[in-house]
Amino acid sequence: MFNFDRDRFLRIQNGAIGLKDELDVVIDEVVTKGIKNVFFVGTGGAAIIMYAAEHILKNRSTLPAFTEISSELMVTNHQHLGEQSLVILPSLSGTMKETVEVANFCKEKGATTICLVGHANTALTEVTDYSFVNFAEDDTSCESFYLQSFLIAFRLMYKRQELIIHSMEYQSHLDRLYRQLCWQLY
Repeated sequence: MFNFDRDRFLRIQNGAIGLKDELDVVIDEVVTKGIKNVFFVGTGGAAIIMYAAEHILKNRSTLPAFTEISSELMVTNHQHLGEQSLVILPSLSGTMKETVEVANFCKEKGATTICLVGHANTALTEVTDYSFVNFAEDDTSCESFYLQSFLIAFRLMYKRQELIIHSMEYQSHLDRLYRQLCWQLY
């Protein structure tokens, strides 16, 4: 790959994995409070990246999971979105108008909102209940969001007793995954 900076890539993906403990605390709190479903909501490519986590949950968990495009979620007024919904909002910039609008829409419905962003102190971090920042750029954000969404999906399953694996073990698997991604790209 032309001009691929392996160390930068690993640093950014390690940052995503490094959010595990903080994500675990929030997911534990949300599960204890009670959730009926999880929504992965984004604008454009950010939504598409979430399909992998949705797929894991749909096939390995009884927790209903949905991936939705921001504007479509607001227009269709999804009937499963409500007070016991967890909404994950990935946005590299944290400034996409549609993503900020859907975050507000979800909060109006009573949902708990978590944003995954590449930059702190953005419009999106200001309106969501929880914000997780891992610096990334366009060429590294996909893998970062994949890893973060996997951490969320696996923790949800673990807390629901649907994933019988020690958290350090799955973190080790994710660590190997991003190293393999880097090896393949280099």
